Order: sequence, then structure tokens, then C-alpha cells
Amino acid sequence: MIVTAGGLLSSSGAIARMDLNNPANGARDIHAIYAIRDPYIFTHNVGQLTLQITNIGIIGNPFIDELSAGWRGGEYLYLGGLWLGAIGEDQEPHVSSALPIELRPSLLPIDTIYESYEGIRGGNRNTEAVTADDDSDDLDDEDFQNGKDDDFDGQIDEDFSAIGQQMFSCEYRDNTVEASNQLNDHRPLGLLVRQRSFQWATADINEFVGFDFEVINIGDQRLKDMFIGFNVDADAGPKSMNNYWVDDLVGFIRVDTLAVDPNRSGQCARQQLSMDIAYVWDAPDNGTTIVGGDVPGYFGGMFLGHTTDPAGVKAPLRVGLSTVRWTSSTGSYPQGDPRTDAERYDLLSSRNIPTRNANKPDDYRFTLSAGPFLQLDPGDKLVFQTAFVIGEGLDGMTENAVNAQRVFDGQYLDVDGNPDTGVDGEERCLIAADPRFPVMWDDPCDTLMTSVTINFRTCVPAAYVDDDCNPCTGESGKESLLNWVGTTAPPPPLSNTNPDLYGDENAPQAPNVEVYLSAPQGDRRVILQWDNVSELSRDPISGRDIFEGYKIWRVDNWQRPEGSIGPTPQEWMQVAEFRKNPRDKLGSNSPRSLRRVLQTHRDTPKDTVRIENQDFYRYFIGRYEWQDSSGITNGKIYFYAITAFGLQTRRNPVTGLLETIELGGSPTAVQKEVVVASWKSGSGCKAVKVVPNPYRGGADWDLEPSDCDPTGTKIAIRSLPVGWTSLKIYSLAGDLIIDADPTDSRVVGTCDNSLGNLQSGSFYWDMITRSGQNVVAGIYLYVVEAPGSTCRGRFVIIR
Repeated sequence: MIVTAGGLLSSSGAIARMDLNNPANGARDIHAIYAIRDPYIFTHNVGQLTLQITNIGIIGNPFIDELSAGWRGGEYLYLGGLWLGAIGEDQEPHVSSALPIELRPSLLPIDTIYESYEGIRGGNRNTEAVTADDDSDDLDDEDFQNGKDDDFDGQIDEDFSAIGQQMFSCEYRDNTVEASNQLNDHRPLGLLVRQRSFQWATADINEFVGFDFEVINIGDQRLKDMFIGFNVDADAGPKSMNNYWVDDLVGFIRVDTLAVDPNRSGQCARQQLSMDIAYVWDAPDNGTTIVGGDVPGYFGGMFLGHTTDPAGVKAPLRVGLSTVRWTSSTGSYPQGDPRTDAERYDLLSSRNIPTRNANKPDDYRFTLSAGPFLQLDPGDKLVFQTAFVIGEGLDGMTENAVNAQRVFDGQYLDVDGNPDTGVDGEERCLIAADPRFPVMWDDPCDTLMTSVTINFRTCVPAAYVDDDCNPCTGESGKESLLNWVGTTAPPPPLSNTNPDLYGDENAPQAPNVEVYLSAPQGDRRVILQWDNVSELSRDPISGRDIFEGYKIWRVDNWQRPEGSIGPTPQEWMQVAEFRKNPRDKLGSNSPRSLRRVLQTHRDTPKDTVRIENQDFYRYFIGRYEWQDSSGITNGKIYFYAITAFGLQTRRNPVTGLLETIELGGSPTAVQKEVVVASWKSGSGCKAVKVVPNPYRGGADWDLEPSDCDPTGTKIAIRSLPVGWTSLKIYSLAGDLIIDADPTDSRVVGTCDNSLGNLQSGSFYWDMITRSGQNVVAGIYLYVVEAPGSTCRGRFVIIR
């Protein structure tokens, strides 16, 4: 394929499918803005369905040669995305859509895509064993993962909800100047979209990608009769063939089925599932009228959920589709593609559900829409959930859709700790936003449709009702629904590489709690400590303990590329592995017994955690300890991460044999978590040295300069005497250049690393004078005051 300014050309030169305006036209520094080109390409690839993700409202990536949605070597997607339609204050319909590209991020490099996974720091989800309040501010998941301080607490992405083995998050809006300038007829509604997408690697739930959209009115107009649509230009075929997209068929299916939950018994083990799926498949070649090669998959857009309003004032009372429509590239609307806002809004609001599938091969798109959302005031938000699902034939796709629905449906949890909420099937809390306007609720389980008036302002037990007539939702005190629950690896443990655990006086913030905690830095070594929280998790699907062990990862030679907040996934290398049941392998990184790092003398438990009516001990950081001395150089920057992994048994879909697969988290770290091995304190002045000396304009530990570290490099005054009190640096002419004491002993170059306060044996200087100037070349003198001695020396800086 060839990308042009006006559209995407096939090898024959004809315009391929719908015209695609390149948002990069006229923009500078495109790689830092739109995630559509290397190196800013993001792909869901931990499951069987690979899927490209962008931050311009488009799912799939038609700007590159790779498969937009790949499965078993075939292509299944040109692009998809939201259509957001509403009546504005001018009483006219307006639609903001992924194509043409009306949904875009700002031009700030921070508005890119962020990758995470379940278990990542700051991404806890609220389970009965783990709180979702990562930053202890009594709020759960209030900080959308976007590289910004959304809750204005001075921290970034410290409390969000990470879902699946792979999650991508991004933001975009419909009122950018760039969209209006490029698209003359674009009339923005003033909407911000927060998009999250999820994928799992586990067998049976690895052939779909889930989406969660949050749509927020950031404008100043009240939007009426709003519809949210998911528009998909699905193309099935071998991408190497010309015009492979013109011989597709499209259909719609509503599936009602019964599933069994192995974690429950009795009536509540039986789950009634209902699913709506629009899908495309490749019509088989006949050698004459249908050509272009065949692929076996059925690829569907699956509707899952949206915001509801128990009062029916701003949103529908119940979850449900309003419209399913498909159009083709041939002809004019309504059979062909809508081109204007009026036509798009007409499609979204047409309330049409097809009763039969298409029988003529063509180039189709389909749209699923929900609504109307009667009113969206400035500041209000809506949510909309959907998924892409694929399988071999209609039966294979439907089977995987059942698994996707079960993951989305999630589990009910006792989050509030109140046994009187979430009982007798009462799963929904109804509260009145304004006591002057109580909620009027009609009991759907009562044939007389008894009406109840609700005027509670908080979720007290009396505010809960049985809104779905299902006695198995809202039972045993479980009142809160957690969507998107699938089998994942155990979460990572808490470790001593987290600088937030340390105070300003070389001690834990809570010394009576983390009694064994010590800093990881040593002299040419790093000593890691962690707790056992990973061992307290259970597989949310099977309820079993799948924990097997820990892996330790390290990053060497990180140089802080421009815009980086930490190492990339490709920079991590595994340096150790510890298992409950180690296998016999050779090599320095071969699995070893977990008992080898267990500190049996630290057997005082922190507290107990109750899981499935059984108490388990939760231990302090320091329960496990491991030392890394392999090639460690003092003064250099390293990153460490400790991940947990589990084992799951599954049946191989090809051989039919049982096999064991490993579920493991991915290592991750941010800049403030650097670890710098450092020289220990010396026994006298003879041990004090300057490294490097002479300084020749660079060193092995150099980093790219940044706002908080303008030089990106440093020199070290090492092996300082025990108890030293001050360090002064003078020019040869006697001018005082720097005046420091042990409280200033930090790792210059890591910006906000509080672990640097623990470097009492070394002082790192970024060669900035006390007046904020770069130091010039020359000979410099240092004077170190210590109890009973004064150490003097000189060093040379060559520029």
C-alpha cells in the first residue's frame, strides 16, 4: 500500500475504500504527536488477535504496511472508531467521527499512548484482597493513565486501573484547531474521549480485544439526543492480494446462551449471557466473480455496555443497542456510506436492527450505536464498551464472544465492607443527585411494576435494589461490579526499589511497619528486598492459587532519551528467577529455589489476609532478599523490577494435549526508581577520590540532559569519611564553587530519586556552580570536613 495526502492507494492506483486524510499534513515533529508511525506504533500482541492502536480515534493503523487486525496471517480490518453524534445548541445534528479524522490529541508530546498491564505499580484494581487506592487518598482509580497529574496531588499516573496482560490508554478530542483547519465542514461538539483497550494472553480469552471509552463534555454547550456509535470498516482477506477487501459479507447475530461459572455452585453457577455482534467474513472465492484469496476468520464488533440512568433523564434505563447498520463503498446513502453530519446522525439514530445478513459480496462497514442519551451537560460523561472478537467460522467467533462477554461481565465484590449492602440480589445502588428530584424506580421483577421513590444521597443499604431480577448479582454482601476480569499473572511484590517508601532521614516512612527495609544500593552490588503480596492473589476466573515464583529484571546503560519517563520494554533483561518448584537447568539465570532467598529470621508477619475463609500471613518487605553483583559499576544508573508469575494448565487447541503455560507480568520502572551502586564510606582521607579525574567532557554514566538535570553528567567524590559534615569545592583562584553537606548527597542526574539521599559514602556533582552556571575547564580543589580530620585534594575538568 502507498500512503498519499488524500487517501490510501492500492498497488493498482485506485483509491482504497474510504478516503483517509493524513493528520500529519502540515504538522511538524509528527512522531511526537500522532501515534501512527515508527517508533510510536502500538500493537496489541499478547493474544492471538493482533491489533494496531492509534491516538487519533482510529483503531487499526492504515498508515503502515503491517496488519491492522491480524489473525492466522490474514487481515481483517481497515480501520474502526467512534462516531459521536448529538443535537447542538443550534438545534442541528453534528457528528464527530474517527473518519474523517476529527478526533485528535493535542500537539503536546505527552498526549501519546501509554502501555500498562495488571499488576503494574499504581494500577491496582479493587479486589477483596487488594485495595485500588494506590496513593492512600481515599479515592479509587481517579488518575487516568495519561502522563498528567489529573487529581492535582503532585503525582502522575499513581492511581489508575490496569486491566489485562496488555492495556493501552490515550486521550483525544474533537475540538482541536488542526482538525478544524484540515476539515472545513467539521463542527466540534466539545468532547474529550478517554480510550482504553485490553488484551489477555490466557488460553480461551486471547482472541478478542476489549475497549472502554469515556466521553466527557468539555465544551460549553448542552448536547441533546446523543448517540455513541462504533463504526468499523472491516476488510477480510490476505493483504498481499489486490482488492482483497471487495469480496466480504456482513451480518448481525444476537446470541443468547447459558454458561457455567466453575467458581460458584447451585443456581448462581448458571449464567445467562446475551450478546450482540455485527461481523464480517471473507466470501469464498469462486474463480470468476469472487476472487482475491480467502481467510477463515469471522471478525466481529461486539456491543457490551454503556451508561444508564435509573431515572431515565439523561441516559437509557437499561443497556441496549439502538441501531445496527451496514453500508458499502458503492452507491449513495442510505445503502452507501454517509458523507455529511446529517447522514451520519441519521444512521446512528435510525433504530434499525437487520433481520438477515448481506448476500452480495462487497466492501462493507458496519455501525453499532447506543442511545439516545437525552442530555449531556458540560462536565458530564458517558461510558461505552465494546470489543473486537475473532474465530474460525461463525461458531468459533461466537465461542470467543462468550468468553469476551464473561470477562466483561466480571465479578461482584464486597468493596465497602458492609455485609448489608449487596444481598438478596440487590446489586444496584440508586442515589438522587439532588434531594429535590428523587429517583422514581419501577421494580422490573414485580409484574405490577411497583414504583419506588429513592431520595438517598449515599449508598446506604436501603438504596440498593434488584434491577436485573437476578438473585446471583448482589449476594453475600458483594455490592460492587468489577468489569473486565480475566486470568492474569499474580501482581508484582512491593520492593525496596520504590523510593516512596523512604523518608528524608535514611529511614522508612513507617519504621514500625517496614522494620527490615533497607536501601538497595551497595558498593559494586545491589541488594533487593521484597514482600509476599504476590502469593496472596488468586486467579479471578478459577479461584485457584497459581503463583509459582519471582523473576528479577535489570536495565543497564539507560541514557534517558528525550521525552522518556523510564526504560522501554525492550531494555529489560532477566537476571534471576526463583520458583517454588525449580526445574533442573544450567546457567547463571537458571531457576533456583525460592527458599534460597527466603529470610527465615524475618518471620514476623505484618498482618493477615483472609482469602476464601482462610487466613494467610502478609509479610514485610525483606521477607525475600537477593544480591546482584554481576558486572555492577559504582556510579552507573540501573533499573530493577521484580515480577511474579504463575502456572496454568490448558489443553492445546491443535494437539489436544494438556500443557502448562506461564503467566508473568512485565517489568517496568520510572525515572525516580533508578538504583545507583555507590562507594561505601572510607576510613580516612586517603580513601577519598574524584571519579573521573580528569573529567574530559563525558563519562560512561552520562545521560541526555533534561529540565531537572541540565548537564546530564556528573563527577563523584567517593569514599568520603564516616560522619563527614561538609564538602566544599573551590576554583584554583579560591572562589567557592559549591558548598554541600550530607543532606545534599543525592544522585544528580536522576531528578527526583529520593533513594539518592542514602548515598552517604559518595557525593555526586552535576558541575553546576552554586550560582547556577556551568563550571568551566580548570583545576579545582575540594575540602571535606569530618570528625577529627579535614580532607583536601584536587581534580581537573577538561572541556
